[in-house]
Amino acid sequence: MNLTPEIEKKIIRGDYGFIYLSPEVLLNNPMFRRIFFHRQFQSKLILTVVDEAHMIYVWGLVASGLGKKISSHFKLQDRGIFRPSYGDLGTRLLATHGVPILLLSATCRPIAIEKILNSLKILPENMKLVNGELTRPEIRLIRVPMKSSLGSCNDLKRLFSTQTSIPNNKIPPTLIYAPTRNLTWQVLRVIHEARAIQGGHLDAGSTFARRYHSCTGKLDKIDIISGFEDEAFPVISCTMALGLGQNWKRVNCVVHVGRGDPSSICQMIGRCGRGENNPGLGIMFVESNRRTGKNKINDFDKPFQQSDDDRMDAFAITPVCLRIAMSLDNLLGYIPLDNNDPNVKLERLREEGKNFTTCLCSNCEPDSAQELVNAFKHLTTDNFKENITSRDISIDVPVPPKVPKVATTRSVVKADTGKEPLDGELEEFSKFLAAKFANFHYTQIGAEHSEFEPEDHFGIFEARRVVVAFRGGASNEEIEDFAGGKAHKGQMEHLLNQINNYIGKVSYLDYLEQLEVQKHKNDKAKTKEVAARKQATLERRHQKAEETKRRNLEQAAANKRQKSR
Repeated sequence: MNLTPEIEKKIIRGDYGFIYLSPEVLLNNPMFRRIFFHRQFQSKLILTVVDEAHMIYVWGLVASGLGKKISSHFKLQDRGIFRPSYGDLGTRLLATHGVPILLLSATCRPIAIEKILNSLKILPENMKLVNGELTRPEIRLIRVPMKSSLGSCNDLKRLFSTQTSIPNNKIPPTLIYAPTRNLTWQVLRVIHEARAIQGGHLDAGSTFARRYHSCTGKLDKIDIISGFEDEAFPVISCTMALGLGQNWKRVNCVVHVGRGDPSSICQMIGRCGRGENNPGLGIMFVESNRRTGKNKINDFDKPFQQSDDDRMDAFAITPVCLRIAMSLDNLLGYIPLDNNDPNVKLERLREEGKNFTTCLCSNCEPDSAQELVNAFKHLTTDNFKENITSRDISIDVPVPPKVPKVATTRSVVKADTGKEPLDGELEEFSKFLAAKFANFHYTQIGAEHSEFEPEDHFGIFEARRVVVAFRGGASNEEIEDFAGGKAHKGQMEHLLNQINNYIGKVSYLDYLEQLEVQKHKNDKAKTKEVAARKQATLERRHQKAEETKRRNLEQAAANKRQKSR
């Protein structure tokens, strides 16, 4: 609703029981400033509510400049700029003439409470704390050490299978949080590549995933939020700019990439599993090693006195139950690093007294968590709930064929690659792709209307180069280059689908097995050859030693005869 003179009169008159507005409107809108200081409005005001009150503390770090020195702060790029006006609320709220203030937050550590009260000019004795139950036993937490670099985001490929395996409308609704705006683009690129959707990250109307951050246009933000709510697509790659104030019951899973502030991660993960009988899953990909950070428990000299960076590092390596660690961080302001910590034992007893469900986090059930991560790409909206709430996976996870390592595309695809037939099965692979493209070509344009033959666009030469590139581990973009670009709409999707169809054939699997057997034979022969060379070297050294010994004895005997004369 926009403020108009008519709305202004209604607000002052008291026609509305609740007035919901942003901090920017409260502080910067001239019309609302006039309303706020109106005597009649002040006489009707009975309560001021500040939602997401922890943002007052976050913006205080930005305004003071301390945020630039705290790694856990600048790792989450859009956190500090989400509501900069939060830091200036104190002066305005003091003008309410004794009207009580209600501060709401799901994550407020003791130091954050202290800073918030200072910002709002409220004495501790004038504040009453009411602690609700903040532990979310319906959310399963899994921490996964990253195998690839944070900048590549390649670990996310483990979470999604190709679109031929699971259609987009069956993917569990997921929010993927990246630490920076630039990284949301890389996330989008990687997950579309995992789904074998060529160029999908460039499609603003993708039916699989889109991205959202603080610099996203206003109309795009509306389209993304409404599209996600209307089930137009299941995945959003985003920063912390998405989520505050949202109450989506659709979100099944939240993924966070990289180490981050535990309070902020708690906020992000809390956006899944809402509603009745709707469990959620929180997956945290963390770097195994952070430069200048603390990467071992022994690095913490004072485990009970942790800075913001210490808390970030501790959460990435703690062996304590992740559910308990989050709870103690919120209550006491530190991440426990020892299961024998008295506070950990007390919190565990409290959870048992509350009859919470058994925790299945990656620290409490590491084998089960690893099994779930391996099977995640095969989960759908139909089997998601039963598999995240159980120790065991109810689906059969296919084991992909073991593909031997080959050289990179730079070394195997040369200028003359494709001019000569390939070896055996690879040549059949090439003929298969060329034939399938010919059929595809004539479905796009009739033979009587086509100026060019199919092989003019994609013939056996291009097919051979594509096969060699695929065997060399080329990306989808590189395969498109070797295919000669796109002559028809949907050509790359068709090509990738045909590649997937062929590599599942028995003949190709037999070919891979033969390669493995041959590799084993070659390795065995090489081992024998190396052993033979070592044995020959030892024998030569032994002969040389014997020869040297014989010569020394002869020389000694000659010297002895010389002296006797």
